[in-house]
Order: sequence, then C-alpha cells, then structure tokens
Amino acid sequence: MSAIDTLLERCDGVKSKGASKWACKCPAHRDRSPSLTIKQAEDGTILIHCFAGCEPNDILAAVGLNIRDLFPKALGHHRLPKQRRGISAFDALRAVRHELLVVELLAGDFARGIDNPTFRQRAQLAADRIHTALSLCDG
Repeated sequence: MSAIDTLLERCDGVKSKGASKWACKCPAHRDRSPSLTIKQAEDGTILIHCFAGCEPNDILAAVGLNIRDLFPKALGHHRLPKQRRGISAFDALRAVRHELLVVELLAGDFARGIDNPTFRQRAQLAADRIHTALSLCDG
C-alpha cells in the first residue's frame, strides 16, 4: 500500500477536492470539521497542512507514518553551485565610502612620513575591497 493510500485510509472524513487533492479531519487533534489538506504532487511527494496548526510530524505519527513516507524517493544531499550575486549600487557605494575614508586617513599618515607594514597592508585591503564592491555592482 502506498503512503498516500495509507494516509487517506487512516484519516476520517476524507473528501476529494480535485485531482490529487483531499481535505479531512486532522488525526493529530480533535477535529470537528476538516482542517487537514493533503495534496500529492506530480513527482509523488505528499504535501500536508493542518489549518489548526498541527505539526507535520504529529499528524504523521497519529497515522503511523513518518516524514520520509511523504517523499517517493530518498532525498539526496545536493549542493547548488555557488552563484555570485550582484549587490545594490547603494550598498556598494556605502562600502566604497568607508574604504575611501580609510585610504584618506592612511594617505595623510604616508604624507607625514609615517610608514609601516600594517598601514600598507590596510591600504591594499581597502583597494581590494573597493575593487570587489565595484565588480559586484556589475553582477
């Protein structure tokens, strides 16, 4: 017996609401009128929702099923490729403004003859951040 058949068989007051859609009394709480909706997606996945607020695990436990039973095949762990996302011009301008302030302060120190490796590293970091912010604006 399939999971959808088991679920529908173990719920009270099941009524069809169209192709692969049902409403019934929620088995997780004392229900006087149908508050649980069930839908089977094209891929076989079963979607459930109790309008009274019952958690899916509680609903399934009440009928002897578990969350894995809602999915036709085991879910694999898929990683989507990381995509670079453009940022808004406002956010880029804010970042650039901050880094330009850092550059301005460091330039003043360099002009007064204050030169140390930490200041040079921070100036390079500011330049890198400005470049990154500008390239993110382009998407």
